[in-house]
Amino acid sequence: MKYNKLQTTYTSRAGANTRLSLIGGVEIVQDSICEFFKSIDIDEITLKTKYNCIWVFTRNSVEFLLSLNWDESFNVECYISSISPAKIVVNTAFYNIDGKLAVKAETDICLVDLSTFRLKRIDDTFVSSSLKEAKTFEMTFNRPQVDVDAQRVASVVVPSTSIDYCGHVNNVEYLRFILNTYPAKYLKKSVTRLDIIYLSQALEGDMLDIYKSSKEIDIFEIKSGDKSIVRCGLEFE
Repeated sequence: MKYNKLQTTYTSRAGANTRLSLIGGVEIVQDSICEFFKSIDIDEITLKTKYNCIWVFTRNSVEFLLSLNWDESFNVECYISSISPAKIVVNTAFYNIDGKLAVKAETDICLVDLSTFRLKRIDDTFVSSSLKEAKTFEMTFNRPQVDVDAQRVASVVVPSTSIDYCGHVNNVEYLRFILNTYPAKYLKKSVTRLDIIYLSQALEGDMLDIYKSSKEIDIFEIKSGDKSIVRCGLEFE
């Protein structure tokens, strides 16, 4: 089963260069997965209400292949490409009006039991094997790892507006924290690739320190004290 929806690069989704921004693109990936899950009755609200568990993103890779400009329409396709007891993998693709692949994403998602905060086995109660679709594109994951000499570039106290329905920092908000370490002039460049690992959760009021190392690409790690929350790699044009 595949989810499809026509989308537009609205002003709020565009960056300073008037193209679809990293935040805009990742928000669409997240929203598309959530809407897809709702269409098959495994959305967050349903799972939390009926089974006291939630989906948690553990990895997201997004590659921007072609520009999607302000007010440009494009089609989003979303489907499950892999199912195992430990995780499901969801692939999301944005196609421009010419049918060319503009953005591709691959997201690993696990199920967490809210009673124990441990991983819960994924079985047919949640995801039927019949939902699995063949991949329409291939994608490798570049595992981000900061150097030992990474420098702290910012600290942020988690505000209330970064908290989602599940009570922790929303996935996209970590990217906002990271992008805020760059000057606005630099962000006129477009991100071409994102690889992010979600290692733990952060809550309202937590003090987060952001570390950065740069060689071929920019690598970030967000920590709460000694605990790693997120590791992220960004490539710019």
